[in-house]
Amino acid sequence: MQLRRILGIKGDLLVTIASEGMVSDAVNIMSERDIGSLVVMSQGSMVGMLTFREVLQALHHRNGSIQGLRVDAIMVKNPRTMASEVEVD
Repeated sequence: MQLRRILGIKGDLLVTIASEGMVSDAVNIMSERDIGSLVVMSQGSMVGMLTFREVLQALHHRNGSIQGLRVDAIMVKNPRTMASEVEVD
């Protein structure tokens, strides 16, 4: 199956947050939209991904608080990408 087909099933909505955004805002966006990740953008380019995994790790390491924490402090930087024609098994 091509990645293009998977994305067609998933839909074309891309939900993003700025790298300098607050993690608390990211959690609100993910909760309201019932999604588990956000694409992190800076100056029109993707610079990272933020998932609930990173948020949970931050909560653990910060004794349950994400107050004042920026997205770029915990995001996965420069995630791998691939062309939509790639076969995915």
